Amino acid sequence: MQTPWLQTVYGFIGLTDMTFVHADGLDFGGPDYREQSLSAAKAQLTEIAQTW
Repeated sequence: MQTPWLQTVYGFIGLTDMTFVHADGLDFGGPDYREQSLSAAKAQLTEIAQTW
């Protein structure tokens, strides 16, 4: 829900090349789901950092 809003706001000031990393469901699904979601987000951040 925040992604389109952030794209609009940042686009208004000229920032258009954005990558969003999502760690969804951190408060739901228990500790296993939380750890899985954070691990996936960290892996995505690592991949982005290597190509940057």
